[in-house]
Amino acid sequence: MRNMIKKLLLFFPIIFAAVSVSGCSEQPAESRTVLAKFQGEDITLEELNFYLVINQVSYEEAYEEQYPGENIWQRDILGTGRTLETEVKSGIMQQLKQMHVLLLKAEELNVVLDDKDEEELLILEEVCKRKYSQQVLNELRADEGMMMERLRQSMLAAKVKEFICSQNGWTEQNREEEFSALYNQWAKDYNFTIREVDWSEIHFEQGKYILKKEEKEENNEEEH
Repeated sequence: MRNMIKKLLLFFPIIFAAVSVSGCSEQPAESRTVLAKFQGEDITLEELNFYLVINQVSYEEAYEEQYPGENIWQRDILGTGRTLETEVKSGIMQQLKQMHVLLLKAEELNVVLDDKDEEELLILEEVCKRKYSQQVLNELRADEGMMMERLRQSMLAAKVKEFICSQNGWTEQNREEEFSALYNQWAKDYNFTIREVDWSEIHFEQGKYILKKEEKEENNEEEH
């Protein structure tokens, strides 16, 4: 199951801007508030909150044994001279922009999710439902289909990126640099307006979200 979760996380461009684990914050009070406009479409605080929740849970799971009883969000976990909380929040809107640009490129390049992708999405949805507590699932609005919608968007964005890298023959050594250069050229062609976000009001509350008890025990058994 741990390998499936790692595969799941790879479908979130926004989460992997810094490292290959993800995390979450308190839900913004007005989740439908428009956070940004992208090509005339709204990006809401509700969408942002999905990634904040995923990030909090995943980072805390990843580091709870390494830093027992400590508030990891106020530590310089990544060795950048800034707190983990600052790092996770830094650049989050630009990562959202990248995902939405890739979704537009999916239409241009005729990249779609096939039957195999859809089957994998169902598996990933089930993994999430097994992994996360009902509290977390409620925050992700899993029962309303919102979690699946975010999974589908992120998987499609990741598939577009893979298609472009493969099409251009970029290797593991140069693909990120080459892709970033290409993306920066694309970004100039799109209208993306960000509403000022008061990030000082968004905090990661250590321990707010937890895994199911039986899931944590299963993960510990796998590691030993």
